[in-house]
Amino acid sequence: RAAYQRTVWVGKKQLLQWCMDELPDAKLHTNKTLALNFYNNNYLASLIGKYCEFEEASENSQDFLVVNLTNALLAAEDKLAVKKTFLNPSDIINGSADDHALLLYLALIKRKL
Repeated sequence: RAAYQRTVWVGKKQLLQWCMDELPDAKLHTNKTLALNFYNNNYLASLIGKYCEFEEASENSQDFLVVNLTNALLAAEDKLAVKKTFLNPSDIINGSADDHALLLYLALIKRKL
């Protein structure tokens, strides 16, 4: 691998380790992509919710995960000034989000805390 690829891999691994430390009950794996780690779960919203209050969606809602993550991203934008412009909540939930966009977003969140 090229040097920049190793650096990105190390950065991703460190950010996932930070997420695991923040969310000890979450089943996150450093050997999976960020998109797969946040696929079809509430982990990213829970992580943001530790630092930014937001109104949680009703679990009875058909789009609970997407609505909840949208609310969390908007709260992070308001409180931490981390823009969600390059993230789409439905892409994150369905596992098709760009890994580099998630990497940058998590790094910005961590830096703001």
